[in-house]
Amino acid sequence: MKTALIAILMMTFSLSAVFAGAEYVTLIKVLDNDDQGIIERRNGERWLIEKGVGALSFWHFEGKRIIIHSPGIFCGVGSKVMLPDVDQEARIWSAEQIEGCGVAPAAPKPLTDAQITAAALGFLGYFDPKDANKEKNDLVLAMKAFQRAHSIEQTGKMSVDSQLTLAKVVSAKKPTTQQSLQLSGLLLDSAKRMMNPAQQLPNRAVPAAGDKIESQIDGDFEGWEGETVVKLTNGQVWQQSEYHYHYHYAFMPKVIILKTATGHKMIVDGVPKAIGVTLLK
Repeated sequence: MKTALIAILMMTFSLSAVFAGAEYVTLIKVLDNDDQGIIERRNGERWLIEKGVGALSFWHFEGKRIIIHSPGIFCGVGSKVMLPDVDQEARIWSAEQIEGCGVAPAAPKPLTDAQITAAALGFLGYFDPKDANKEKNDLVLAMKAFQRAHSIEQTGKMSVDSQLTLAKVVSAKKPTTQQSLQLSGLLLDSAKRMMNPAQQLPNRAVPAAGDKIESQIDGDFEGWEGETVVKLTNGQVWQQSEYHYHYHYAFMPKVIILKTATGHKMIVDGVPKAIGVTLLK
């Protein structure tokens, strides 16, 4: 009995030693380079990690829990990624926090013109997605009803006239509230964008913390040379902001741009390192 108890205690001690510093995280996404991935900790932090050789089933664990074993600080020197049930592990070569504690919170995304219009029609009682009446739970029919009531061509689509009329009716509704004033202002901005489409540049927005841009390089890519300028198919132009030399030729490779605590990082398909970049235009 005593021998069995000692064996159990020894087993418990050995297991605790093995898993000291181990933490379950979720593998949010495996990047095109199968050795890089984005993980999320329980406290909401997200990290971009790059693993070494081993852990060949890494891609298979996307969306699942894996183990990060850190002998010191999280993902620090000597850390490794461990895949449960398949008995695979690999060293972590690099890791960088891209979202969560210690990083500026993501800026709220601006409302689209459609969301603004739906909010205005809901505010005026024309639109309610939970209403059993089809004319009220269908945004197009709700817009037609508003246009009919205000002698606007009944297209069911947004237009400069409809946005301006919505802004006028919302601001005139009594009692005047901060909500109605804000909403009418958003409608006026929406009308301005429709009059000047050049103002609508959603694809040129710099990603907020934790957001990402996915695109392709417009043409040939020959690697990083120190101040490399990269033009993307979405119209953006980025320049390398950290020194790193790596030759890699590819034609229109995919790229992912992430906002980190220290700036923006670009990951080019086929290149093992995420490189710091700055948006030129």
